[in-house]
Amino acid sequence: AGIQDGLDEASRLSSFRFPDFEAGNVQYSQASRNCFRSLFDVATSTFSAIATQATTDDSLPTRKKAAILPQSLQKSMEIVEECKLRHGNSEKLLFQSDSDTPFSSPSSDPFGQTFFNLFHYNHGMLNAHKDRGLLTVIASRVPCVRNHDEGENTPRSALWMERPDKTAWEDLDQKLDNDQVIVFIGEAGEALFGHENLGLFACRHTVRVNPTGEYVSHSHFRPDPGTESKFNRFSAAMILHQDDVSAS
Repeated sequence: AGIQDGLDEASRLSSFRFPDFEAGNVQYSQASRNCFRSLFDVATSTFSAIATQATTDDSLPTRKKAAILPQSLQKSMEIVEECKLRHGNSEKLLFQSDSDTPFSSPSSDPFGQTFFNLFHYNHGMLNAHKDRGLLTVIASRVPCVRNHDEGENTPRSALWMERPDKTAWEDLDQKLDNDQVIVFIGEAGEALFGHENLGLFACRHTVRVNPTGEYVSHSHFRPDPGTESKFNRFSAAMILHQDDVSAS
């Protein structure tokens, strides 16, 4: 429910993203706070599952399992998991001292550099890039268009993922059901779980009509030039991050 409430709010955005720090003070609604909490639960649970496999799986005897996770990251995982065991979720760790500040002390809170956005792609786009964090969780919704008069054939932005062999791009919006999310490994996650461990690599992705189109400047302030600025997707995204494990 928290994620779906966040997507409802994203659908009403009149600019590209929330929070928009350039616009001044950020105010989280109850829906956006709930969405943040829900995505944080998904992100930390997914990361914990990956980390557990990377450090304990006996099928990886040649890997350097014991030294994969920095001590600070292990501690963050323990704090989050203890909170979930006690309370059923990580709500007690977020939005405590200020309803508009997810983390009381980002430098010391577990995964305190994590950040979150709601996006509406009628108002912006994303050029091809890799996320720098540990992992990214994305929930999205594509407006239902039923006939030509409503815009069935209108070109629309989509979330594209470049295949690992770099031979093609895949439209992930077509693969995603309403109750599903997408998880990407980021560059910091690749540094932990890449060549020397599980072989997980950061995903290059883009949100636009044509994934191989030319770079578009000021992309956060304009929709893809190939779309008519309507019927585009909206989404909620979280990049799980902790500065002391950033990719070098």
